Amino acid sequence: MGRDATWVLGAVAGIIALSLLVVQVLLPTPWLTGLDLRLHRLLGLGVAGLVLVHIVGLFLYSPDDVRDALVLAVPTHSRLGVLSAWSVALSVALALARRRLGLTYSDWQILHAALAVAIVGTAVGHTVMIRGTLDGPAELLLCLAAALATSAAAIYRLIIIPLSLPRTSPTGRP
Repeated sequence: MGRDATWVLGAVAGIIALSLLVVQVLLPTPWLTGLDLRLHRLLGLGVAGLVLVHIVGLFLYSPDDVRDALVLAVPTHSRLGVLSAWSVALSVALALARRRLGLTYSDWQILHAALAVAIVGTAVGHTVMIRGTLDGPAELLLCLAAALATSAAAIYRLIIIPLSLPRTSPTGRP
């Protein structure tokens, strides 16, 4: 027995969003040289749009399930999906309003990286616990790729880069 087209559209949008996250989190690192930060931003907006399509598709298929998910009166896999979606929304909002909020670039970068880890962690948990859309090795490979890419990018941006910068004393001298 097949699924409704709106459910399939929603599920595929979620799969594509998670797939794009693998590339998107690696763009601010030297491992994808030749690609610029504008593509990172564009993919971020694309992921946000796909998450919205995912939610709308599932809402059109089963409005009650989505309403229940928004109040977190659902199983863990749905709560993880909601947390991931809210983390995406918060990440985009912070990226668009960083200057207006008065966040320094380094403070924003730490928040953005923490949200990226939250987004991918909750999305991977959501995907693995659902067990159905991508059942099998494809699901596990996608989730593993997302987790490894995010971990590597976060370690690079938040640990390796700061450790490689020259240290300055409180007087401003190295």
